[in-house]
Amino acid sequence: MRGCIFFNRSFYRMGQALALDLQRRYDITDWSAYIYGETSYDLVKRSAEVKYSRYLVDDTLDEQAYEEVVDDAYLLEKEKQYGVPLMQLFTADRHFVHDWPKQFYIRYRPSLNHYQIKQHLQNRMRAIERFLNEAKPDFIIGVSVCALGSMVLFHEAKLRGIKFVNIDIARLGDRLMLKDVISGREPEVEARFHELQSGATSSRMKEAEAYLANFRSKLPRPFWANSFEQTTIRSPILFIKNFLRVCWDWATTKFPRVYSYNPLHYLRRNFLMAKNAYLPRRWDVLPIDEPYAFYPLHYDPELSTMVFAPYFTDQIWLIKQIAQSLPINWKLCVKEHPAMLGLRSPEYYRELKRIPNVVLLNPKYPAGEVIRGSSLVAVITSTSGLEAAFLNKPVIAFGSVFFDVLTGVYHASEMENLPSVIAHALTAPLPSEKELCNLIAAMMENSADVDGDRLLYHGGDIEMLSQDHSIHKLSDSIIKYVQASIA
Repeated sequence: MRGCIFFNRSFYRMGQALALDLQRRYDITDWSAYIYGETSYDLVKRSAEVKYSRYLVDDTLDEQAYEEVVDDAYLLEKEKQYGVPLMQLFTADRHFVHDWPKQFYIRYRPSLNHYQIKQHLQNRMRAIERFLNEAKPDFIIGVSVCALGSMVLFHEAKLRGIKFVNIDIARLGDRLMLKDVISGREPEVEARFHELQSGATSSRMKEAEAYLANFRSKLPRPFWANSFEQTTIRSPILFIKNFLRVCWDWATTKFPRVYSYNPLHYLRRNFLMAKNAYLPRRWDVLPIDEPYAFYPLHYDPELSTMVFAPYFTDQIWLIKQIAQSLPINWKLCVKEHPAMLGLRSPEYYRELKRIPNVVLLNPKYPAGEVIRGSSLVAVITSTSGLEAAFLNKPVIAFGSVFFDVLTGVYHASEMENLPSVIAHALTAPLPSEKELCNLIAAMMENSADVDGDRLLYHGGDIEMLSQDHSIHKLSDSIIKYVQASIA
């Protein structure tokens, strides 16, 4: 078989480790690559054991796009083939929409006009068409498909019948899940859940029951640490080292400066993060004597909103809609995502506190405890929605989520119907223990029991990672997944 790796800026080590392992144990030696960033480019260029016969660099395509002469008929035909509005591929790209990472605060500030958007779309489509037609991969391995080029890569692969193996967090501990969609749906999990609901049996049922019992007795702590705790300004030596590295890279690199930021951006980012993290805030107290709904702020910008829920990316607007749809004696508790503290402007929180029935909770307050005391949980796509279902709470989901197969989880897409959806959710049945365990078992059957967090965020030696037991298990799952589609 021929393989292709989508190397994005964060998970290039895991991608290379998978290629090494699949080459050694499954004799897959014909590799190609779609690349984001200079680090990934250098890795592919200097790779000694894995030889990439063809590769395509998104950063270069970005520079070339401004020379493209737009063919509207071509784009309209592609839009028809893809089956989605092409503008959604643009609005899923935080670099183009929010000027990330140069702009610190997340604001809707597109860096392209309408014609330039079409230039970038068309340029990538034509380049990726040529790339796939020449490389002819049987499968593509990707993580975090949430940028213009990677979205085009996904759709072009689907048009050619190429299996796109999208690695995703399974939302059960550290497990990783494979799927061939770029939405919040989990087709294999949902299909298996319905089989179990119809009477099929699972060897993972006892494990699923134990997981649910353990979850309820020991509510999980969030994986994400406070962003300010990760920033270099808390370590003067590391701060100076990274600042000098940014200065050197900016002065010497010949790689396209598409997604990088200059030394002034680096200083501004660290200053604002430190200022915001130390800025005194008047967090509200959890209203334990009043009924309340819970809304967890999502990490932003991220594929969980930009790709899974493109019509609900304005969270302040959404919170206002939820707040005005609740019963008059209710509060709406809003809690910041732990990884976002320091990354939003003070005005963002002031805007939330202006909403009369909103209670803004301290981010350090355990989300599980907030859910346990709530009467309703509303999410866009957050895992808090699944956790609320495990705790027998009604859930309103606005984005694309797989756990809406459960009784008591409702999808809301039309705001004028939200009050009636909430009223119905408060009186309708909740999922049975059997139903919850069926979903957990289906998730376990369709995910790899590996140390997902360590693989995704590994910062060490790639050769050692390629020999890791978790990489072997993930590679085995990928081969099984690809072969099942071929059969």
